Amino acid sequence: GPTLLTARFAIASACFLPWIPSIKKELLPSGIETGGWLALGYITQAMCLTGGTNSGVASFFASMSCVLCPFFERAVGVKLGWRAYAAAATGLLSAFVLELGPGYLAGGDSVGLALPTSSDLIGLLQPIFFGLYLFRTELVMKKNPTEAMQLTAIQVIATATLCGGWGLFAGGVPEVGDLVAQASAALENVQDVSSLQGNALALLGLLWMGMLPSGLALALETVIVHKLSSSVTALTFTLEPVFAAAFGGLLLHEEFGLATGLGGALAISAVLIRCADPEQLQASWKDASDSIKARLDPKNT
Repeated sequence: GPTLLTARFAIASACFLPWIPSIKKELLPSGIETGGWLALGYITQAMCLTGGTNSGVASFFASMSCVLCPFFERAVGVKLGWRAYAAAATGLLSAFVLELGPGYLAGGDSVGLALPTSSDLIGLLQPIFFGLYLFRTELVMKKNPTEAMQLTAIQVIATATLCGGWGLFAGGVPEVGDLVAQASAALENVQDVSSLQGNALALLGLLWMGMLPSGLALALETVIVHKLSSSVTALTFTLEPVFAAAFGGLLLHEEFGLATGLGGALAISAVLIRCADPEQLQASWKDASDSIKARLDPKNT
């Protein structure tokens, strides 16, 4: 909900305190704008999940940004070849197989064909907002190639502020009496060792979410989107379920099923279609083949 999002991005904002003094005033409007798109993406995601939408379906909606980003780039005159659209379609298919495929392949009733709910319709706004965040960040970074950390600092502060505003709008401003009651309950829980341990684990989890998935990941996105493009960066998001499945199988002994293997292969194929240059691959294959032949040639032994 809004409380978790606000706390998460407040922690991320604290990580970027060293770069705040070096923020240029000219960067503020663009940073607030892109941070607004980012915040709207996370807010609609939270509303989608809390409204009852399956987490796999919500993740699939978010992955659809890989389809929209090429069209955003095309709208401003960027020329894209067939590989960009083929990769986007393959990435979308991979996200579908990874997130929704297990239910269909297993014949279960957890995922089925049904009319979309209101939370589903809200979730469909995710790829628009996340796609606009990446696309606009790419354009800002082209004009400010050395301001990645400063731009990210503005974005996470704007996101924390907007999420906090959403919480106040949704739940209202808390009264002083409620805050005092909550503080008293928290002080009583400090004396309970088991409660204290549980709170400590929750705090560590919140710090992890704020520092790595929110702080470090967004900073890397800002750098990568400048080096590559918004369409390529959005495409790499389809690999997230692949790594989640791999680490889940290794660390948590989760089942690595048919849908996971097929979806992972499609996700990797999408990235290769978009990023791998056929001429470079052909040259690399020729060099490797010549090197192997030279080593196996009896004349060189």
